[in-house]
Amino acid sequence: MPKTILRFPGVKAKSGVSRSTHYNQIKDGLMTRPVALGPRARGWPENEIDALNAARIAAKSDDEIRVLVKQLEAARKAAPCLVAEMCNVAEEPESINKKTA
Repeated sequence: MPKTILRFPGVKAKSGVSRSTHYNQIKDGLMTRPVALGPRARGWPENEIDALNAARIAAKSDDEIRVLVKQLEAARKAAPCLVAEMCNVAEEPESINKKTA
């Protein structure tokens, strides 16, 4: 499943909260922190917003949502990396440039 990153207007459309409430939720551990999209651009993975909305709809407590936020942020770090150079994967120097005769 491809991951979509939402900028704040998309997050607001899905969650229905104001910008100040959204950032207060981040401060209180009730919303995941944004991911950097550029020097001044931030966004949130759509699947995280959906998971947090589902938890709120299911009337989960703030403590349960804080646990979910930690799990979602930890899952970001465990996500598979698709570009070897960005994942610090050591390449085999001989096998890359090796020509078969």
